[in-house]
Formats: sequence, C-alpha cells, structure tokens
Amino acid sequence: MRLYALILYTLTVSLCCGAGITAAIGISQEVYNYKQDTHNNLTHGQCPSQEAANELHVAIVGVGASGASAAYFLSKAQEQLEERGLPECGASKGFYSIHIGVYERSNRIGGRVCEVHPLDDESLAPISIGAAGIKQTDYFMLRAAHRFGLHMVKRSQKSRSRIGVWDGEQFLLDDLDESRWNQWRTYWRYGNGLKKASDLSFQRIYSPKFLHDPHEQNGYPWNGVHAIAQHLEVNNLVTQSTHDYFVKHDIPIAVTDELVGAALRANYAQDTNGAHAYAGIASVSLNNLVAIQGGNALLFEKMLAKSNATRHFGANGDVTGIMKMESTQNLSSSVRWKIATRDGHEGTYDMVMLATPWHASGVTLLNTEKTVPRVDFQRMTTTLVVTDAAQPDPTYFGLDASHNRVPLTILTTSKEGSTNQPEFITLSYLRDISHYKFQGTRHKRLHVVRLHSQDPIPDETLDRLFRAGHVFWKKEKSWHAYPKMSPTQSLDNFEIDTSLFHLNAMEKLVSSMETSAVAAKNVAALVLERWLGSRFVHGYDCKWSSRPHDPAIGWDKWGCMGS
Repeated sequence: MRLYALILYTLTVSLCCGAGITAAIGISQEVYNYKQDTHNNLTHGQCPSQEAANELHVAIVGVGASGASAAYFLSKAQEQLEERGLPECGASKGFYSIHIGVYERSNRIGGRVCEVHPLDDESLAPISIGAAGIKQTDYFMLRAAHRFGLHMVKRSQKSRSRIGVWDGEQFLLDDLDESRWNQWRTYWRYGNGLKKASDLSFQRIYSPKFLHDPHEQNGYPWNGVHAIAQHLEVNNLVTQSTHDYFVKHDIPIAVTDELVGAALRANYAQDTNGAHAYAGIASVSLNNLVAIQGGNALLFEKMLAKSNATRHFGANGDVTGIMKMESTQNLSSSVRWKIATRDGHEGTYDMVMLATPWHASGVTLLNTEKTVPRVDFQRMTTTLVVTDAAQPDPTYFGLDASHNRVPLTILTTSKEGSTNQPEFITLSYLRDISHYKFQGTRHKRLHVVRLHSQDPIPDETLDRLFRAGHVFWKKEKSWHAYPKMSPTQSLDNFEIDTSLFHLNAMEKLVSSMETSAVAAKNVAALVLERWLGSRFVHGYDCKWSSRPHDPAIGWDKWGCMGS
C-alpha cells in the first residue's frame, strides 16, 4: 500500500507543482554551526582592496523569484554593514554601503509566480497559474516564509482523487486511487518497474551533499552552474535524455514514457526524449507540497519591500539597452554599466544582474563582444475555468455519457506516431465553491479547474470538455513559463562580462522558486566577495556556539551568521 501511495503521489505532486518541482538542493539544515576562514580556494582577497569604493551600486533587471531574492540578500548585506561594519578588515559601521535599483516592465512582482482570484472575486482565495508548489526540502522558501510570518497551506486534497493518464486516444490509467484493487491494476501494467523508477529517482535526488554546507570547502560561491552540477555529482544526468537514462537503468519503457513522461510533461512540458535526465528525476521526486496562504507571490513582494530597493516599474522599468562603459571613477571594477529604459531614464551601476528571460526581453547589450548564453523558454498557456460540471464530459474521452468516474486529475503522455495528440498537458479540478451567486444565479456548487497547454485552448474545446453552456468564467494567461531542459554538454557561468551576471543560467539545470533563490544568493555572494572580500561572505575566526532552533536564523545572513 505504501509503495502505491508514493507512486500515486508522484503523479499528483507533478501536476500540483507545475514548474515548482525541483531537485532537493537547498541549504543544509545544520545552519547553527560556523567555520573559520579556511577558504584557500578563493580567488579574491579576504578584505576589500585599497581600490574598492565605499559605495556599490547594483541594478537588477526583472523582479521575479530570482530578482526579488537577489535584492533581498544584498539588502541583508547592507543591514550588516550598517550594524557592525567589517571590523575584521578594519571597516567601521556605515563605511561601506550598497544601493540597489530594480527594473521591471510590468507592474507586478513575482514573474512566473502568479495567482488570480476565481471569478475575479478577491474574497475567494487565489489560485496559482504559475509556480505553485514548495517542497519540504525547499529551505530558502520555508525559511523566508517563516521570516515574514507567512503561513503555509497544504495543497488541495481534491486533486488526489480519481487520477488518470490520457494519451489523446485512451486512458492508459484511469480512476486511480489508493485502493488495493488499483494497486493490482497498476502492477499488472507496469510490474516492479514503478518501484525501480521510484528508487532510482529517490537515490539521485536525496543526496547527502546539499548545495552549501558551511563545514566543507566546496567552492561556494560557484562561478557557474557547471560547478554546482559537479558538486552535486549530476553532470552525467544533464548530458543525456530522461528516456535514455531510465532505459539504461532497466526501467521499462512503459514506465519511462507513460508515468515518468506524464510527470515530466506536467513539470516542464517536455517529453522524455527532449528533457535531460536531471529534469526527469526532479519531476518524479517524492515530497509533500505546500504553498503560501494568499499566494506564493506574497513572499517575493515582501522580499522586495524589505530590500528598500529603488523601484523602476512600467515604462520607467522597461529596459531597452544595457551598455558597458569604461570606469571614470576609482572603483574596484574596471567597468560600469549604463541602463536605459523606454521612457528615457538612465542609470549607471557598478554591477548588473539579469533576472529575466533574456531572449524574450527585447533588451540590447551594447559595447561588448559578450553575449548572454541562450536559455530557451517555452511559451505556454494556463487556463483557469469555473464550471458547474462535477467532472469532465465522458464523451470527450470516448466513454459512455453515463460514465460517472471520469478522472478529476488528468496528466497526459504523447503517443509517438499518433495524429491524436492530447489537446492539453494537464487538467486538474482544484477547488469547489459552494453556494455562490454569480451573474444573478445562485449555484449550489461550482468547480475551479486549471488546464495547462502549449497553445490557447479554444472555447469549442472547453465546451467539449465540460459541455456547452457549463463554463461560466475563464482566465487565460500565455507566457514563457518553462525553460527547455534539453540535454546539454554546456552549463554556463553566472558572470557574462565583467560585473554583468545572469541569474537565469541556473534554468538549464533545474527551474523552481527554490533554485531561483539559490542562484540569487550565490550571485550576490560573488558580487560581495569581489567587493568586500571573502571574510564578509564566509566569516572569519567564527566562534561556534549553541543557538536556539529557529528555522529563520542564518539563511539570509552573511559571514559567521550565514548558513
């Protein structure tokens, strides 16, 4: 029973989380221990150089998960500089200061983290149409939520009932629950391949080596994503497809293409032949998911507010060009960067962080031969509907009209060579709304349903799915939602040119809210280490002591106080 529940949960987790499923890489839970300055592998000095300016101006382009996190981590460095200075290097309080400017062409914080209220009624709890899930191993997200007093809620249990996998022609699995009968049905189709796939994924995801353990010399902060992959020992997973990796490990093709494939499509909208093995393994990782009450975007709104960054939004934040300039001041960097926006605003900065899908941004990089390494994103559509249909129309799936057990959570798999490909990637009944009056009619029960698809779903298709006249409200959003997790021999550096950093370089390896925050702190550490030296980032002569077990201590600090 337990094994079947884990497998069943894998499928529903993938659907719930969308792009939020990720490998369990985060900060070690042992955040209460400190180490001395033993980073002999660092290329920068332990203290600021004599040429270092006492002010650092940093621009962040984009305020999604990574941009808002980067602003927050830099502001925590500023907070420490104000409170204690850098006494281990002879700098008094307030001698060094950081000034942060953020640019966002929309008027919304969160990027791909986005929620809407069903029926446009703000009294109803918001539903995610972007990154939805936070895992119990997402230490940055959990600690940040704790820091800001945000409450976690479990995902809807409705999506765990009546699960199906649809290939465009038939249900490969349908009406699944945790009953013993369904355990036997699944075993009859897949044998022990399910257990083997689960064991393989669990073994590679839950490595004892977390992303940054302050007890070991591991190269942090890393110059590039390739160094992170090497530290996690997953380089070989990125160079081969999910299909090839699972088949090489004797996982039956049916399990690989149908179940792993369904989870991968739900997670990154890619098939097993098109996505690298690390993305596939991350998609079937098993863990309980939670979300922030009121919407995950609340976290990044609070991060940005706490940073006290200067905000440029709308036309004032719509960056059109970033130009490299020779420095005319006595700064530690030999160059500065000028940012120009659509409304004519200009700003000059010592460091720039790109935290937006670059090749869809329309921004021009000037006066440099360097180019931003391409991270391709897939344009996807999320459709949220409210219907009084208690289940999808059975006739859409070729079932008898009287069939009353159509799955309420439907994942899909692509059937090679078939002309009848699924018209959606996932469909999930998320929540019920009881006794609600809408447009003059009181409904005993309405249902909120979310669909993900490559292209917008025509109204005619929705009518076939839920019957004509039974969809009362629809909200549709098309966007660059998922990075293409193609097998690659090349994972990029974070620094593109001198003092120009690309936070989205992480997306080729894995994409989630958690890993966006991980990339943000890593790049912030690179910036601070270059400006202030290794002692500020890692600490010096740290005194180890017992401390109260507070999950919000250490994750956002620097030096001896940092995790």
